[in-house]
Amino acid sequence: MVRRIAVLLCLSILVMTSSCQVQNLVAEVYVVVEDSTVQSYAQQSSPAQTIAEATNSLRNDIDLVITQTNVLLSSLVQYGINIEVRKRKVDILSTNIINTFLLETTYIADSSAAKASFQSWLNLQNAYSTLNYDFAVLWTGFDLFGTSGIFENSITSFAAMCKSTGVSVMEFDPTARDIVATAKIIAYLLSSLNDGITSTYIMAIINAPDDANRWFYSNSSAQSIKEFVALPRASCLLSTNSASVKPAVTYATYTGSLLDPDVICQRSLNDSRSYMCKSLPQIYNNQPPKGNAVCSQIYCRIPKTSICTPAFTSDGMICENQKRCTKGQCSSYPTPSVDPNCLWGDQKTLDYPLIPFSGTCKPFLDTYGAANCYTRPINETCCNTCKTYNSGIPGCEYGDKSSACVLFTQAQVCPIYKNTLCCNYCRNYVGRRSVPEGGYPELTPSPQQNVTEVPVVGDYLQGKRR
Repeated sequence: MVRRIAVLLCLSILVMTSSCQVQNLVAEVYVVVEDSTVQSYAQQSSPAQTIAEATNSLRNDIDLVITQTNVLLSSLVQYGINIEVRKRKVDILSTNIINTFLLETTYIADSSAAKASFQSWLNLQNAYSTLNYDFAVLWTGFDLFGTSGIFENSITSFAAMCKSTGVSVMEFDPTARDIVATAKIIAYLLSSLNDGITSTYIMAIINAPDDANRWFYSNSSAQSIKEFVALPRASCLLSTNSASVKPAVTYATYTGSLLDPDVICQRSLNDSRSYMCKSLPQIYNNQPPKGNAVCSQIYCRIPKTSICTPAFTSDGMICENQKRCTKGQCSSYPTPSVDPNCLWGDQKTLDYPLIPFSGTCKPFLDTYGAANCYTRPINETCCNTCKTYNSGIPGCEYGDKSSACVLFTQAQVCPIYKNTLCCNYCRNYVGRRSVPEGGYPELTPSPQQNVTEVPVVGDYLQGKRR
């Protein structure tokens, strides 16, 4: 008791000064995952997972989400607040707590009703008294619809940390969006309000993938949190149950798929058919998808449309050889060696309605020729398959650049096109001095297939996931 009073006094002093030593605070969370999340996990994977596989994947991702949430919480240290989250318990249910939905839907729940259902479930389980957690969160696979008439990915009891009413319900994909959302609900529980409409910090009204400061709390948020943790009612943060565990997932030990850009897209859009759009002139800074250009957001194809939309990039995603994304930057990090021009292999699907063609890279190149590998976008979207067609001959890696070469004799075309358009057809040609009768034909590079890329959605699709 003496230690707790001393610490509370120290925290009170911190509100006014920075002279007191920063104390370690621990928020113990009871995580409940309902069956809708498990089912969504299993179905959105490609190939689909069994329930057992989905449950195991969930546990891996929960640990990563909490680990990276603690990274975001560490941005409060500069304000004299050292707080971390530990798992008090994780329950993955075979039933759903949320069971009432908006009219004519089976997957959109009123967010306030969802929170009330979770609170009732916790009360029936006598969970707060039994586990003595600091806050509880329900991760759901359903969509949440707010009282303001918009979709929202979470709802939280305000300033209720250390109370039985300290609960939150959150849509769980999971992607890096959910890491930001988890850090956000913790701040709500610690009495921080939204920053404002122009903010790009964690407590922005709407978080977007390209927010420059989505890894940090603002000064105003930090001050609100500092004032709250100095109050006697926040004393639960000073004691920790020995059964609580702090996940410490490293990129080397993580066995899930949250660092795979195609999986990020599938989860963001809740659809196994989605994939990362890897070659669009107007995105990724007009470069192949790598480096800083992919460390805030990537673009994902919306199935059944010609649209690519932004999604949150996960910290830890490989962005260059020996580099990973860290807080929006492509930073040096020990990783297995990768081809810097083909970080994630081929784009999952090619959709070119003007040809028309929809399929994978090999059938496309078998049908329309490996010469497409010489130019964008195919040399990027099919970077891995193009390697299998590469002859290794400098300047003639993918054969002739004109399909017209073989329509003439070697004597007609090779003297002037041997090292350019007809490099393969003329590879073994030995020159002759005489000009062929009729002169040399005029050849041009074969017109490439119409692989004009799709338009890009300018804004992040907040909220509704299906």
